[in-house]
Amino acid sequence: FDPAGPPPAAPRLWRWVLDHRAGTVREHPLAEESVELPATDGRFREAGHRVLWTVEQRPGAVPGQPAGPALLRHRLDGDHAEVVARHELGTDRLAGEPVFVPSGPSAVEGEGWLLVPVDDDLADRTEILVLDAMSLAPLAAVLLPVRLPAGLHGDWLAR
Repeated sequence: FDPAGPPPAAPRLWRWVLDHRAGTVREHPLAEESVELPATDGRFREAGHRVLWTVEQRPGAVPGQPAGPALLRHRLDGDHAEVVARHELGTDRLAGEPVFVPSGPSAVEGEGWLLVPVDDDLADRTEILVLDAMSLAPLAAVLLPVRLPAGLHGDWLAR
């Protein structure tokens, strides 16, 4: 037993299925890609989602350090997550946690925009990248005058 926990491993997509009545948990990997900071269309959280966005872990990255050189869109199909779109950020640029914004209340799952903070190491600043959430095509970039500090990330759930 190591009180510091297990050694760092490449982050991967996993699914945990909790059965409250039986008091059991089933788990299995969904993909082999090394990714972090998953985001979903929150409107489909309880009904089951089939679209997922992640930030690809950069090769050789240390867990806890900035994640990736690319944004990925995955299609969830049963027990597998297939990468169906990719947006490369370029050299010395790292993405933070993506946030999905639906194009409207009746939009299909994943139809909308992905807002992503991107740190540019060379320019020492952050921009908010706006992507088409389905194709990951860039639509706009909001250049911030300074670099945003790394911060806490998370998600809100309706009660």
